[in-house]
Amino acid sequence: MAKPISNTNNNSSKQRVYYKEEKTEKNTELEQLKKSNEEKDKEIAELSKSMLNMQQQLNELMQKMMSKTNDLPNHTEEVIIGNRSIYGSLLATNDDKIHITFNCNEEKAVDVEDLKTLFKEGIRDNRLLFEEDTLYFKDPANYERFKIKKKVDLSKENIVRILMLPSHDMIDEINKMTNSLTNFRITHALQFEIVKLLISKDKPLNNWSYDSRNTLENYIGQKFDNLMAAVGAVELLGRQSFKNL
Repeated sequence: MAKPISNTNNNSSKQRVYYKEEKTEKNTELEQLKKSNEEKDKEIAELSKSMLNMQQQLNELMQKMMSKTNDLPNHTEEVIIGNRSIYGSLLATNDDKIHITFNCNEEKAVDVEDLKTLFKEGIRDNRLLFEEDTLYFKDPANYERFKIKKKVDLSKENIVRILMLPSHDMIDEINKMTNSLTNFRITHALQFEIVKLLISKDKPLNNWSYDSRNTLENYIGQKFDNLMAAVGAVELLGRQSFKNL
């Protein structure tokens, strides 16, 4: 009687083929994954390189911009200028591109480069305002800096000195200062400065004699009480405050 043929060998052979195929597929997947990772690494490296180039270009652009900014003229330096005229004062170029107004008793910062332009020859009477002391520099060193020689001294100290002189000498000094009251700009500025001294908290004119004051009032044709009332009106109008004098 014939024996049946065993399938064991066939099954083992099939199993080996299956494992081989499975192993081949896994190897293929690993190879694909490795290749994919290599491609991603390459893309990341290229992207990093591109970003570094962009950063370098940006840095170069910023350096150029900073260099151009540094080459521009400096318009940030300022000087403090004050006004003695109760009517206000004006600094301006002929074309009015620079136009700076000052209220009475006002001090403000003015750009140095603008001021240099305002002082150029042939531009209005800007320099004369400083020479006559209607406008003044807070820092006296700026007179030499901008080559301005004062023709008149309307400082508090000088006015007090003049007013304390004997009446005849006082009038002589005021005539020299105001060209015998014909220079109205200086005359008005002088009157305003005297009013400021009269209402000042430290009372520098406490010792000014009645006779000397009366002589000056008759000479200029103005009572200082009336001028003080005018200053009060200016303050009420909000044009300027005199509380800190």
